[in-house]
Amino acid sequence: MKVTKYNTLFILARAPILQKLLNIAAYPIFYLVRMFSRLGNNEGTRVVIVSLHRLGDTVFTIPAVKEIIKHYKNNIYIICNDHSIPIYNEMLPDLSYVTMGEDNFRLGGRVAKGKAHKLMKSLKPHTIIDLTGIAKSAFLILTSQAREIIGSNREHYRGIYTHFTPIRKTPHLMDVYLDAVKTKFNIENEASIKIFHSNQDRNGKILIHPFGGWAAKEWELEKFILLAEKLSLEYGIGIIAPINSISNKEKQEIEKSKISIKETSSINELIEQTRDCSVFIGNDSGPLYIANMLGKPTFTIYGPTNPDYSIPFGDNHTFINKTIDCSPEKNKQYCHTVAGLVGCPAFKCMETLELDEVYNKLLPFVQEHCNSKSMSHSQS
Repeated sequence: MKVTKYNTLFILARAPILQKLLNIAAYPIFYLVRMFSRLGNNEGTRVVIVSLHRLGDTVFTIPAVKEIIKHYKNNIYIICNDHSIPIYNEMLPDLSYVTMGEDNFRLGGRVAKGKAHKLMKSLKPHTIIDLTGIAKSAFLILTSQAREIIGSNREHYRGIYTHFTPIRKTPHLMDVYLDAVKTKFNIENEASIKIFHSNQDRNGKILIHPFGGWAAKEWELEKFILLAEKLSLEYGIGIIAPINSISNKEKQEIEKSKISIKETSSINELIEQTRDCSVFIGNDSGPLYIANMLGKPTFTIYGPTNPDYSIPFGDNHTFINKTIDCSPEKNKQYCHTVAGLVGCPAFKCMETLELDEVYNKLLPFVQEHCNSKSMSHSQS
């Protein structure tokens, strides 16, 4: 079996004694490395946030980053992936960004290469705030001369941090990143900062994004097309997707129903297309959480992931999921196959969720947040 991050977590979750032994053995090693690293001359003054995430988790870090800005004021840099910069720029336009792609890491993205360490050193950080919380960020910051390292991670990395909390196992994912900064300072109005400002446009189109991070999280494209056809009888509707993700045959089927298709080639383009919609419909995926960030009402179709961990906060969001025997348990983010990443014999939670079930749950939500074609015409 190929060793991946998800296989490793799968094994450790089922071998608590092995996890405890790892925690005991790792602490003194990491602590000593950090102690010797701090002996070097460091005149750094910058605050460096490490946020190496995919789209959805980039959005989930925004409340924590806002609190960091409120506390430290300026001289803040974010190390992130290229695709995260348009997301942060939308909400935090005045920050400085440093990109760090996968070519800066080895061993499946776990261990930082020399050039990544050089880049970190060149930033001369006094404070590092780890909002990634995995092996990748732990090994990136391990040898830094920064005087303080703040963050949450798995228990065996505790020795790296000066302000640490174990990464939480309970919802919500936004709270994972807020927990990290709360090891250093208090946060006021925590419930309200997790709600993005509403920006509703009842006359906009409904947008459907039918893809997700991986196949197990995706309701079938054919069902999304049928859903779009039903909604199009009363509402303006479009399908939005990454370029080349929909086959020519599927495009022809969609176009026959006079449903618009917009293929995006960048995150900036995705943001601009989403900005004018009335309601955003999708799987548990980054584009849907970007829509939430932009203040749009969202309807999420969940399968092997637990809605409690990622459902947008506020009154303008709802979801549907099919609960079956192998669905995620309470306070578990994924089902027992890590949401299909370590093998799922059948995507039953998605395949058994029928079109009419989704439509019947969705229609009242759409009626609440979107004007029908006839109403839009009468107002124009």
